Amino acid sequence: MHGIALQPIVRVDGQILGHEILIRRRGTDGRWRLPADFLPAPSASHPGRWMADMYVADRVRLDDRLRSLPGKLFINVSHATLEREEIFRQWVAILRTAVQRKLSQIVAEFSEDTNLPDGVLADRVADIRALGVATAMDDFGTGNHRLDLLKEPLWDWVKIWWPASSLDERELTRASEFCHGNDIPIVMEGVEQQADLERIRAFSPLALQGIAIAPPRLFLPAPDNSRGGMYEEDGDPIGNHLKLRRSRCAG
Repeated sequence: MHGIALQPIVRVDGQILGHEILIRRRGTDGRWRLPADFLPAPSASHPGRWMADMYVADRVRLDDRLRSLPGKLFINVSHATLEREEIFRQWVAILRTAVQRKLSQIVAEFSEDTNLPDGVLADRVADIRALGVATAMDDFGTGNHRLDLLKEPLWDWVKIWWPASSLDERELTRASEFCHGNDIPIVMEGVEQQADLERIRAFSPLALQGIAIAPPRLFLPAPDNSRGGMYEEDGDPIGNHLKLRRSRCAG
């Protein structure tokens, strides 16, 4: 059985910018597993990856409650989906139905370490943008440190992976300066330590994502539709989950 988890992406002023939708799978022991436990790396050519992309896109298409969440919905599109024309077209068809309800809410995340030829990547980005869906370079700093790819006119957002990028402050500075100079908003992700927040703020990201800000929480359809909303397995309503302490981000 598969499910989804939602991780809030929080502006530095403490307001919700949106959520990343993350796939989960229930193991034989009943516990929910992280993608790393049942999927290969995002750059891998593996059917499990494109099937996960289809599952998440379909959940966005079918569940109005996801689209009623505040702000953006960030979803991943893997190399396995991007590299095969027929698979990519199926994914786009699902997404086209989803965005008819709320254009421009969805942001498609491309892993930095995708190895698509530049021309193919540009075509994929153009097709996604034609839907009204924004694009993001995801996990900058974790793969090949592709600052050249970040500078291509392909991205409406850039998500920088703090644990890796923080080890190369020169590259991080160059990436953040380019984004600020070209009005590309930055989400600093992988924020796992409150102690890092002061240093992170020096790079002026628009928003933060990570366990230190708000951990992912598993959400399933509410067992009683009369209660509305989307609930965790323990019945905790999503509204409670979004009551984040502003101090975590705003300092």
